[in-house]
Formats: sequence, structure tokens, C-alpha cells
Amino acid sequence: MRLIDVEIGRYNWSAFAWGCTKTAAHLTDDLLRLTAEQSSEEARALHIETTP
Repeated sequence: MRLIDVEIGRYNWSAFAWGCTKTAAHLTDDLLRLTAEQSSEEARALHIETTP
């Protein structure tokens, strides 16, 4: 088990409101995809914003 999986699992993402008018539950998949990427370019290809 990876530490990121444990950390993401600590939160009830469905309890958080998000800017898209839905809950933040969909962020878990985005966070896991982001951690799998090896560079900012790969993350951008998934339409995940990164900061330099």
C-alpha cells in the first residue's frame, strides 16, 4: 500500500463541496492519476493543472 493511498483515504471527499457544483469525490481519481505521472508535461496532458 502506498502512502498516497492512505492519505487520500483519510478524508470523506463526498462531504466537501467543490467549485464544479459537485462534491470533491471525483478528486480522488485525479489525485491518483497525478501521482502516477512523472512530469508536469504528462500531468498537463491529462488536463491537470500544475504549478512550476
